[in-house]
Amino acid sequence: MFADYSLLNPGAELLTTQVTPSPSTFSAYSTQQTDGTTNFILSNMDPLNSITVSVARPGSSSVATSLLLTAPSLTATTGFVLGGSAIQNDGSWQASSNPALTMVGQVAVVTIPPGSAQVVHMK
Repeated sequence: MFADYSLLNPGAELLTTQVTPSPSTFSAYSTQQTDGTTNFILSNMDPLNSITVSVARPGSSSVATSLLLTAPSLTATTGFVLGGSAIQNDGSWQASSNPALTMVGQVAVVTIPPGSAQVVHMK
């Protein structure tokens, strides 16, 4: 069973997200869901290098899962794959890969491949 990755459910709150240090090719955003879970959107715009980050949310966490977003290139307008499945022209998709992330205490460790993004769901 896959987690609900609706990032902007009614009542969801956009959180202030701190990145330290902050490479110019990396960005991070987060939303607090009304059910108490947190979603992070982590983007690695470096075309050659992966980046590994530690992710922590307000409150305690015991589980973190992710959906990897890839495309043929950083400038692609088609061919997007999210959670192991192609995103259709109408925006629909069904995740086929939603792996658990390594937790170190209450912190998730995430490696974002070159030119890709990950949506991390923590509860």
